[in-house]
This record gives sequence, C-alpha cells and structure tokens, in this order.
Amino acid sequence: MKNKFIDLAIVTVFNPANTIVNNIKSYVNHVTELLIVDNSIKPYDFTELQNEFSYIRIISTNKNLGIAKALNMGLEYASSKGYKWLLTMDQDSYFEDNEIEKFIYFFRKTSTTRLAIFSPLHNKKFKKNSKKIYNSKKIAVMTSGNIISVEIALRIGGFDENFFIDEVDHDFCLRLMGNDYRIIQNYNTHLNHTLGEKHISKNINLYSSNRLYYMLRNYLYLKHKNKHKNNLIFFKERDKYLFKFFIKQVFYGYGNKVTSLKMLYRGYKDYKKNLMGYRIVL
Repeated sequence: MKNKFIDLAIVTVFNPANTIVNNIKSYVNHVTELLIVDNSIKPYDFTELQNEFSYIRIISTNKNLGIAKALNMGLEYASSKGYKWLLTMDQDSYFEDNEIEKFIYFFRKTSTTRLAIFSPLHNKKFKKNSKKIYNSKKIAVMTSGNIISVEIALRIGGFDENFFIDEVDHDFCLRLMGNDYRIIQNYNTHLNHTLGEKHISKNINLYSSNRLYYMLRNYLYLKHKNKHKNNLIFFKERDKYLFKFFIKQVFYGYGNKVTSLKMLYRGYKDYKKNLMGYRIVL
C-alpha cells in the first residue's frame, strides 16, 4: 500500500445521511488508513466504500458511545500502529476541490515543534491561491478537520469521555494550552462543516432539546474543570455566546419552548449531581 503523508483518519458516525460517502471520498485518498467508528444502533452499510478503498477499517459499536470515546479509540489504534498524526473528521464535514492537498501542503511547511493541532478554517474562506503561509495561534478549535499529534494527545490523557459529545473539543484544547502545546489554525484552507439545521427564515443553526441538555451540562462541567486556571478571556467570550445561543434555541428551536427549558434545567441539575457521560437519547 502506498504510504500517505497523513497516517490515519478517523470519522465518527451516528445514523449518517448518504452524503457520508462523498464526504469521506473528499479526503480518503490522502491517508494511509481510515478508521470509521459507527456509533449507530443499526450500522451503516459501507460495503461499496470498503470495496473501493481496501484500507478502510470499520468498528461498529451498535450503540452511541459518544464522540470522545470514538476519538480515544482512534488514538489507541494509531498508537498501536506507530502512527504519528491523526486526522479527525465528522460525518458532516468534507474538503472541497483541492482543499485537502492545500491543507497537507501548509501542514508540511509548518514547524511541528510542540504542535498538537493543525486546523483549517471552518465554513469560511480567508486566503485563496496563495503559497504564503497564513497561520494563527488559537486557544481552541473545533475537532473536525484537525491533524493532531497522537503522542501529545495521549500524553495529556486523550479526550475526556465524561463529556460524551459537546465541549469535547474545547476541553481537549484547553488542556493542551495548559501544557504549553501549540494549536495552529491555517487560514489558507477551509473545511465545510454542518452545524445543526438551518432555521427556514433565520440564520440560526438549530438543535434538538435533548442536544441542548448536553450543551449546557457539559459547558458547566468544563467551567468547573478550569475554575482555578487562567482561561478568563475564553470563558468570558463563551458565556456571552452561549447566553444568546440558548435564547435563540428556545425561541426558534424544535418542539415547544417548555420542553427546551426543561432540558436545559435538567442539564443544570445533572451537572450539579455530577451525572456525566451518556444520559439521554439524542
């Protein structure tokens, strides 16, 4: 098998749409192996994709183990194979045109000294058709589309499975920053990534009331984990964003307002009781 510059990619799926196949094809040619962790109760049929790409490995869990557990499975697999770099993808993410080639090009041009994460822009374009590197240091980035150091990720304990789904990325990044590792976002390249579903008439990404439960509970847990650390700017900005976010979700989201408020309150109560991990069906 021809060796690729990116050792391993992992994509976590849960009841994916059929677009998952084309999304995977946007990057699968550029990795040595692809690990698909399928958290669906009824696994998706990837037979045709496996027939086309023999280096795809699938782990079907037959239950939703969450994004953090799946990512840790990817880290463990990468470590067992001696891989250094792991590309983390979501089922709704894809690189368009030649963006993955550009992303790898600029990664190879970037110093890897204490580099933990190399990330593209998400859902927006900044610099086009330029070979000058536009990199920016970040406190935190989204998980999807990142090239992460397997060694460094394992050194800080991998991904916290208490989160199950939301805030997994922010927790991971804050622990990296707390250990003086670098998080770099490259402005030359971008990744298309779907967040929730668009409101028909408003520019709002909507989520189910059950998802709001995890969002609030996990954010409160994240703040608690970092209460004695110097992350005031991050949490001040995040507080403002989430306050407006939850108001919009209650007024424009799925179901009725009472249900959304109840799930937010349950998220708060479970945080106070330290009831973490998987609690309710998504």
